[in-house]
Order: sequence, then structure tokens, then C-alpha cells
Amino acid sequence: MSQDIKLENLWAKGSDTIYSGVNNYFRINGDVNTIKRIDANAGVQRQHDTLLVLPSQGKVNITISTASGKSAYTFNAVDMPLPSVNFICIDQKKIAPTVKIKTDSSIDLYSHYAIVQYTIVIDGKERTGQFDYVTSEVLSAIDKLPPGKHFQVKRLLLYNKETDNYIESAPQQAFELNYIKKGTGNFTNTCIADYICPVVSTIK
Repeated sequence: MSQDIKLENLWAKGSDTIYSGVNNYFRINGDVNTIKRIDANAGVQRQHDTLLVLPSQGKVNITISTASGKSAYTFNAVDMPLPSVNFICIDQKKIAPTVKIKTDSSIDLYSHYAIVQYTIVIDGKERTGQFDYVTSEVLSAIDKLPPGKHFQVKRLLLYNKETDNYIESAPQQAFELNYIKKGTGNFTNTCIADYICPVVSTIK
């Protein structure tokens, strides 16, 4: 039955949003051998049980035909947002609180993903960490930056465990360490993250 063929959006489970100008992968659930034809108003390529869709902006209509009928799907293609990141402290009562790098969860796409790897450029040197914990080596390198010197979040690898999908993104955000500016909320002198401030100027 054609009704047994389903498309699973790998960006986020159940989402009708896809992204223009990039590869969008859909998992084809059901008996792929029954598929006779796939029509769409965007570039599509079937790769066994995966459908690759490369759309421009706007509504994307996909129809999958089998011997017993057709299944139609509609998605909305928009510009893919870059993640916005910041640094936060957890467990403020410790002498040396743990620092994490976090994405802005108000951006719906990234609310489904966790950071599994990051690369930060500090004084021209790349440093890579696993998951969202900022290593003591990275914190030490940030702490030694001279006033006015910026560091850059160069790359993030994010993972959605619901769909088993990865995103590799380059936020290209720059930050500086400013011990004069105090953070908001649960401020503590022992947490370096309270003094890490985003900068708007060109990355140095």
C-alpha cells in the first residue's frame, strides 16, 4: 500500500521545515521496492531508503507513487539558521564551576540537537573539545588572552538522537574576555564564563 510509505524528516522528527540551498535528507520508511516514481518541485535523488532533496525557498511538494497509489507531502523550505552560542556556568557553588558551551535553544532547529564536538580558535591555535564541556586547557588559553584580543567559535558538530542525524556548522562567532563586565543572573567571581562577552566587530 502506498500509505505504508512515509518520509521522516531527519532535521527534526515530525517537522515540516527544510532548508534551501543545502542537502535535506529524508528517511523513507516502508517497502521502498514498491516505489515506482517520485515527483517534486525541487531537485530530488533517491538513495535506496533515503531521499535527498535540494530545494529553493518556498513550498516543496513531494509525491511518491507506488503500484497501489500515491502519497503526497508538503514541506516549507527556508534559510538555514546559523547557531548562536554562549558560555554558561553550572554548579555555581563549586570553587571552579564547570563551563559549558550552549546553543540558543530559541532557534527551533537547534533545540533538537546537542553539541558533541566543538572547535575554538584562541590566539591563532585551534582547540577541539568533546561534547559541550569547555576543557580546562581551553579555559586557561582564554584566560591568558590579552585585553582586546578575540577568540572564535569556529565549528560545531551537533547531534539529534531522535533522528540519528548530525549537523556540522560554522557559527563564526567571536568573543572576548572582559573582567570589568560582570555577568547577569547568578554572578560569581569564580566563573570565567561570566566574563566571556560576544563582540560585534571583525574577528581578530
